[in-house]
Amino acid sequence: MTEKLFEQGAYHESGHIIMAYLSKFKADNVSLILNDPGSGFTKFDYGDFRITLLIAAMQNYSKDPSIFNELDSNIKNAASQVGFKIAGTLMGGPVSEAFYKSGIDFNGELPIEMSGPDLMTVESIDLCLSQKTLNHDQNFIYNTLTGVVSLIKQESVWKSIEHLSATILKSPNKQLSRLEIEDSLNQSGYLNFIK
Repeated sequence: MTEKLFEQGAYHESGHIIMAYLSKFKADNVSLILNDPGSGFTKFDYGDFRITLLIAAMQNYSKDPSIFNELDSNIKNAASQVGFKIAGTLMGGPVSEAFYKSGIDFNGELPIEMSGPDLMTVESIDLCLSQKTLNHDQNFIYNTLTGVVSLIKQESVWKSIEHLSATILKSPNKQLSRLEIEDSLNQSGYLNFIK
């Protein structure tokens, strides 16, 4: 049972990472939490401190909108694009985990369990975009989730998630550095796929 939970966690984190790289973000490291099988953590690098500030402001918008409001307007102008990318990155974990549990050939309504920080952050981003951008999609969460499901279901993407998950599980202490993550993504062909 513990190994199954570690596998579930590895698929979850791999889904986040796959979607992050599609959005031109990077992952500095990934770790499965050894004393809490099924849980993990990935540290992302968004490539630009202004993007990092914007993401933090949108992630915390539901608690404190003033962080977003105080950003320079040129940073706020990127909110729709960045919000879409980070929401997709966050949704990649639960979608990948759902396919791990149900099988990649699953058809019908995939039983995706979005909860905890992933769900709270996506809801905060949606709230921020609905209040601060024009023409925000009223079905932003559902439509973004549908897109992530379609993407992850592609054979080359799923094989890359499987490869990265196996690499995490085989690593000492179930951790990978950026170099090890990108080596796995390169071996599976994912980095070429997203060029």
